[in-house]
This record gives sequence, C-alpha cells and structure tokens, in this order.
Amino acid sequence: MPHSLTFAGTPELRDLDTFVSRAAVLANDAVRLVADGRVLAAFVLILGPRGFNDETPTVLGMRAFELVGDAQFDIVVPIASLRDRLAAVVESEGPAAFELPHEVPSLQWQVGMPPRDGWSAAQSVADSDLIRASAEGVAEIKKLIPSDAEEYFVRRVRSAVWGANLSTEIALPAGVAFAATTLGFLGDGEAQISLRGPWTRLITTRGNIVAKSYSFD
Repeated sequence: MPHSLTFAGTPELRDLDTFVSRAAVLANDAVRLVADGRVLAAFVLILGPRGFNDETPTVLGMRAFELVGDAQFDIVVPIASLRDRLAAVVESEGPAAFELPHEVPSLQWQVGMPPRDGWSAAQSVADSDLIRASAEGVAEIKKLIPSDAEEYFVRRVRSAVWGANLSTEIALPAGVAFAATTLGFLGDGEAQISLRGPWTRLITTRGNIVAKSYSFD
C-alpha cells in the first residue's frame, strides 16, 4: 500500500523534485524515504562500492522535509515514479497532499545507512575548495578513462579519484565534493563537517552529504 503524506507547503515538494531530479542525472534509479514524526528524510546514493574488492567510498545525499502530521516508514521507491508524481502537484498552493509511489521488490538499497545521532563537529571547508576538488576529479577521470574502457577499469579509476582524501586531519573523500556540487548543495560560502566513527557528514543549509570511506570499514 502506498504512503500518503502532506507536506508543509508546495516549496517543500519543489525542493524534493529538484533533489531527486539532480540525483537522477547520475544514473541513480532509487531514493530511500525515511519518515519519522513530522520529518521526511530523502536519501540518494551518489557513490558506492560494487563487489568485495571495490574501494569506492559510500557517498549519500540527504535532504529533510517538513510534514503536516506524523508518519513512520522506511521505504525505497523508483526515482522515475517519484518524479512523475511530483510533476503533477508541484504547482499547487498551500499544504500539499501527496501519495508516494509503490515500492518495487526488485529495487534494493545496497549500502548501509549513517547513524542519526552521536555526531561531533570537526571543522569547516570552503565551498570553493569543494568545487575545485569536484572539477579536478571530473577532469582526471575524463583524462584517465578511454572511450573504449571496460567497466571494471572505469570503476577502478573512479574509485581511486573519488576515494582520495581531501584532508590531512580527517576522513573527507573527494566524492563528498562531487556529490555536494552535483546536487547543488553549495552556496553558503562554507560547509560544516561532523564525524561519527567511520562516517563523515558535510552540512549545508541546502542538504547534507554523508560518506563512509572504504579504508575505515
């Protein structure tokens, strides 16, 4: 049975639509929706390991949305279906009722989820540094991967580039910069970083990026 929600307003629905649309550009086909009380957290997988020897960091994008009324569920739905349903309601006014698409049994969430609490503030990082790291990573991948490269080689190069640590003090994989830039989360001038065990969280007013480096597994 699909879940019905009421968002606090149409801007919330538009933000969700923008978020999942940007994630879909990265060949992402699923979004995990976790409702707890009056908050809906939407997670998309930007990067993740495939197979036992893949050292690609797990990198997730997350946005939180205010709901009217309480809800409690944790589901994975197709991004394409969610975007289709959002397209029909984003122009409405006031509190917006919305029915989520059905879950698809074949669509599985393949990576672990970050903890909700216990985070410790670490430091800040400038938007300009993240944007530069993302651009340099994309350029490096284009330079190293020939047009006829096999998939295992593509994965290996991307793993090396996006798994490289941007900090000498904390775990901050370059994939965090790529995710924050691609999802449009930057724009405050700088982002805050929090840590919890093997997880790193980049916090901005537009959303969070959470990452777990392979080296910390």
